[in-house]
Amino acid sequence: MEALERVERKLDELARRVERIEELIEEAGVAEAAEALRLVKALISRYAQLVEIIGAVREATEHPAVRRSDMSRHIVDILGRLGPMNISQLTAQLRRERGTASRRIVAKKLRELEEAGLVERLEGGKARGKVYKLRRSTQPDA
Repeated sequence: MEALERVERKLDELARRVERIEELIEEAGVAEAAEALRLVKALISRYAQLVEIIGAVREATEHPAVRRSDMSRHIVDILGRLGPMNISQLTAQLRRERGTASRRIVAKKLRELEEAGLVERLEGGKARGKVYKLRRSTQPDA
C-alpha cells in the first residue's frame, strides 16, 4: 500500500511539473519563441554566407594577379562587399573609391580575373549587360 501511495505522489508531482511547463510555454508565447528561433536561424545562415565571402576575398587577394594590381584588389574588394555588378556599376564604384577608373581598364582587369578563376561572368540581360561576381571558392574543384 505504501508503494502505491509513493507512486501516486510521484504522479501528482509529475502532473504539477507538466502544468508548470505548460504555464511557462503559454507565458513565453510559443509563437514568439518560434519566431525568435527563425530569426536566429536566419542570422546564422547570413553569418555563414559572410564567412564564405570573406574567405573568397581573402583567397582572391593572395592570388598573384590581384597582388600585383591595385585596380584588381579594388575590384575583388568591391565585388566581395557589394555583390555582382556590371562594368558600368563597377567603374562608377571604383571612381568613388579610388578617384579614377576607365571602363576599358576595368573590362580588361575583369577578363584577367575571370581567366584566373577569381570572378565569374553572368549574363545580366539587356538591362544590366555582363554581370561579374566574385567566385565563392577559387578552388578548381568547387
